[in-house]
Amino acid sequence: MRIALIAVVASSSICTLSRADDFVLSGGGRISGQLANAAESPRAKYEIKLPDGGSITLDKDQVTTVVAPSPEQLEYQRIRHEQPDTVEGQWTLAEWCREHKLTVERKQHLERIIELDTNHVKARSALGYNRIQGQWRTQAEHLSALGKVQYKGQWRYPQEIEIMEARQKADQAKSLWYGNMKRWRDWLGGPKAQQAITELEQVTDPAAVPAICEYMEKEEHEDIRRLYMKALANIGTPAADVYLAERSLKDTSSDIRVSCLDYLDDVPQQSLVNYYIQQLRSKDNDVVNRAGIALSRFKDPRSIAPLIDALVTTHKYAVTTGNGGSLSASRGTGGSGLSTGNSTRIVSMEKENQGVLDGLVNILGGRINYRYDLAAWKHWYAGQKKQKALDVRRS
Repeated sequence: MRIALIAVVASSSICTLSRADDFVLSGGGRISGQLANAAESPRAKYEIKLPDGGSITLDKDQVTTVVAPSPEQLEYQRIRHEQPDTVEGQWTLAEWCREHKLTVERKQHLERIIELDTNHVKARSALGYNRIQGQWRTQAEHLSALGKVQYKGQWRYPQEIEIMEARQKADQAKSLWYGNMKRWRDWLGGPKAQQAITELEQVTDPAAVPAICEYMEKEEHEDIRRLYMKALANIGTPAADVYLAERSLKDTSSDIRVSCLDYLDDVPQQSLVNYYIQQLRSKDNDVVNRAGIALSRFKDPRSIAPLIDALVTTHKYAVTTGNGGSLSASRGTGGSGLSTGNSTRIVSMEKENQGVLDGLVNILGGRINYRYDLAAWKHWYAGQKKQKALDVRRS
C-alpha cells in the first residue's frame, strides 16, 4: 500500500530532476526518480530520490526493471516548463510530444487542455472523443452506454457473449465426444471391448450425436453399427431421431433398417413424418419404397397425398449396350489400347412402387386400393377433401 501511494504521488508530481529513471515495480506500477546509490555492488536495495525532494528505499526484489529516459524524454523535461499552463501552451507541448512519439506525456497535456477548455475540439478528438447527442464521449463510453461490454478485444452485447460461449462449450463437448468415440472404437474387438460397449450404453449427452453419426456412417461391421444405433436411441434428441430415420432408409442391413424404425415408434411423429415425406422424392427407388413403408407406421393423414404422388416415380439408370464383349482398338493422345465395344447411356424409367402402395393402403386401413391407377386415386382424394370441407361448413 505504501509503495502504491508513493507511485501515485510520484506520477502526479512535476519532475524537476535533470535525469529521472523509471523503476518498474514487481507488484505493478512504477516510480520516477534518481538512483542515489548507483555505486552499490552487489545491489541489495534501491535508494531513490523523488521529484518532490523526498526519497524512498526499496528492496532489490521489489524492482523488476530500471528504465532510463530516452533523449526525447530528457529534452521534454527541459522544455516543459518553458510553456505556460494555458490552452495554447499545453497544446504546443502536446504537439511536440506527438512529433517525438511521447504518447503518455502527450495524453497528460491533452487531458489538461480539456480541463481548461472542456469543448476544445482538437484535444477531444485526439483523446478519442466524439460529440454524441450533445455530449463528449469516447468510443468506449458510447458503446458502454449502449449496453456493450469488452470481450476478447471486441465490444459485444452480453447476449452475443452468452451465445458465443455456449457455442464454444458445444464445440468443446463435440471434440471431447470425437475423442471418446475413437477410443471406444479402438477398444472394440480387443480386451476392452466390453468396457467400450458399457460406455456406449451409458451415453445420454446430446453433444455426442454428431460423433456417433459420423462413426456409424463409416462403420462396416453391422454389430458395431447396431451399438451406435442403440446409443442414438438412448439419447433421443430430434437430431438423433432424424439420423435413425435416415439409417432406416439407407443402411445396407435390412435388420438395422427395421430396428431403427422400431426405435422410432414412440417418438413424436411430426418431424419424422415430414422427413419421410421428403424422401418419397428421392432419386433412389429403394429409398422411395422404404419411405412409404415407414410412413405406414405413423398413419398420419398428411402423408396420403404425397404417397399417391409417389405410387409411380421416374428414375434415371445407366444402360450399357455393346457387341457382346468383343474388344476394339482405340487410340488417343495418351497412346493406344484395347477397349470393349460397349456404350453407356442414361435412360429414364417409370417404376411402380410396391412399398409406397402398401404404405398407402395400410394408412387407409385396407378399405381402398386402386393399385397404380393415379387418376382413380386422385379422384378419390379430391372427393375426400370436398366431403371434409362440407362437413366443416355443416358443423
